[in-house]
Amino acid sequence: MCFEELKTSRLDETTYTIDEVTDMLDGLLSVVRGEVEDLLENIAEFEEENFRGTKRDTDLNSVLKNVKLVPLNETGGTSLLHGYQNKKYNPIVNMQEEHRQSLKRNYVQLVKETPTDLVVDHLYQNGILTDEMREEILQNSNSYSKTRQLITTLQRRGPRAFECFCTALTDEGKSSLVHLLKESKIKSEVSKDRAMLPIGGDIFVVVNEWRDKVLIHIHKYEKNSADVYVPTKKGIALDLNQWQLLEMYVNEIEEAISQMIDDVTGVPEMTFHLGRGVYVSVNKTYPTVDVRQRWKIPETNQIVSTKKGISLTYDKWEALKGTFPDVRETVPEIETTTPCILSEDHQNQEGMLMCSNCNPFAEPL
Repeated sequence: MCFEELKTSRLDETTYTIDEVTDMLDGLLSVVRGEVEDLLENIAEFEEENFRGTKRDTDLNSVLKNVKLVPLNETGGTSLLHGYQNKKYNPIVNMQEEHRQSLKRNYVQLVKETPTDLVVDHLYQNGILTDEMREEILQNSNSYSKTRQLITTLQRRGPRAFECFCTALTDEGKSSLVHLLKESKIKSEVSKDRAMLPIGGDIFVVVNEWRDKVLIHIHKYEKNSADVYVPTKKGIALDLNQWQLLEMYVNEIEEAISQMIDDVTGVPEMTFHLGRGVYVSVNKTYPTVDVRQRWKIPETNQIVSTKKGISLTYDKWEALKGTFPDVRETVPEIETTTPCILSEDHQNQEGMLMCSNCNPFAEPL
């Protein structure tokens, strides 16, 4: 009767559904069962030591079989549930925030490399996943969907879930993923990381949200005294418009690299404007692809490079190109963003000249 009342009383987000109560009680049962098992083991050890020859066999199943369940409304269980509800905290379903953020930050890499079927079995055997959760995850048709649902489910399976997940990954030969989860934490109160993709030499492509704006960083990192990666000053942040133009210019940049290597044009440098004064440049003096902010010296026509940027060797440039699909997967907003240069009012020269994004230095294009 009490469950029926719960089922029909879901008027708003401050009440529980029957499924939520069932999940909670499943978790409580696991906790209680573990406590009872520990208690019975201690009793058995005590009897063995102090009552030799009179040892009794204490069987957990025989004990639990005789336990009589009392309806919730007779035990004060309803008020207990509302107590948890009012505190906005559930010890069964809450994962630590830093662990939840670590899963989200490394989401793309986890989807690519997690042996989901084997990991799910580990988590099921350790009581992290219920029968229903296990079946729901494994019934997905592809590994991507399985891993996505696993990560979502883990975040509401309690403080033990993260460590059990890491143990399962290690047992299946994925210690590199565990290292990524535990060591690549970037502590920040103002930014929210979505992904951290390595491209070599401690340089990462990092997707995060800064004041409700999505930015894609190409940044050099280093480890601090706590062995945690932290960003250095070497790097640059691109908005979605600039990142899309970087993708659009890939073929032209590749052609420029070939021309610089072969020295077929005699041109010392080729540049590509990503907007707001950020340029990609390739020159024949240095075998790099440079992504850098430029600045116009006041009262002059001289435009110079600043320290805000990063130079990528050709192999790191190749690795950067390899992150494009992962970034798009992590940033669905890209699909609905139109590069400034392709907007309707930019289809004539006057519109482009008046745009501070496309013409930041107020110079004729």
